[in-house]
Amino acid sequence: MEYINANRIRHLLVQEMEKLMSEVDVYVAPSFGGDNLLLTNLTGHPCVVLPNGFDEKGSPVSITFVAGSSTRVAARRRQGVPGRDGVPSRTSAALSLAIAGS
Repeated sequence: MEYINANRIRHLLVQEMEKLMSEVDVYVAPSFGGDNLLLTNLTGHPCVVLPNGFDEKGSPVSITFVAGSSTRVAARRRQGVPGRDGVPSRTSAALSLAIAGS
């Protein structure tokens, strides 16, 4: 029962995030500022994290770019990645990453 309720809340979060992302192309935030990692892990929105220099203590810092899920579908279609609605299956995604890495 707890899993079902948690999944319902997650679904509501995904819907709210989609509403927000329908108004912007990408939002940019510090990687460890707030709950960005938690949010993208729960909603499945694609994000890219890039190094962004160093803080005053000399520790590396990074910046996160988060896009809407429709951006992910459009990007996959442009790349010709197979899968339902342009979203690759786990197998085709793994193959794409393996090919890109070689």
